[in-house]
Amino acid sequence: MSAPNYPTPTRAERKAWRRKKENDRRVAAYRNSLPSAIGQLTELLETAPSDWHADVIRKRIDHRREMDHRRRAQRRQRFAARSPEEVRDAQLAKWPSGAKACKRCGEVHPVDSFPIRPASLDGVGIYCNPCDAQRLAESPNTPTNEGI
Repeated sequence: MSAPNYPTPTRAERKAWRRKKENDRRVAAYRNSLPSAIGQLTELLETAPSDWHADVIRKRIDHRREMDHRRRAQRRQRFAARSPEEVRDAQLAKWPSGAKACKRCGEVHPVDSFPIRPASLDGVGIYCNPCDAQRLAESPNTPTNEGI
């Protein structure tokens, strides 16, 4: 069996391939020298020395945002798929006394007085029910019954 007979690349094609390979190496080296935090990348973007550098930084920011979004979605799915027993076990492991402090008012309430949120680690929200209702009422994005 003989080797396939491919056409020999021209000198211009070889030069173009070499330039692309060198540019890819430069991009990879610069990209790997960048920080991974989006805030730091945004600061670097403002002081980018050239359009080429700015383009590499923008691509890195987009990649980090996509990866963060994907990680958060996977975490939400993993926690939302837990059974009520697993959620209760996680709550007991975190709060053996069965009480949790509200992040808004600071008072300690029983875990049952927090809204259910299966996607969180402990299965409940961070605000107690009264604070959560007050927060939603104050929110400008909350739909109202006006005009109905």
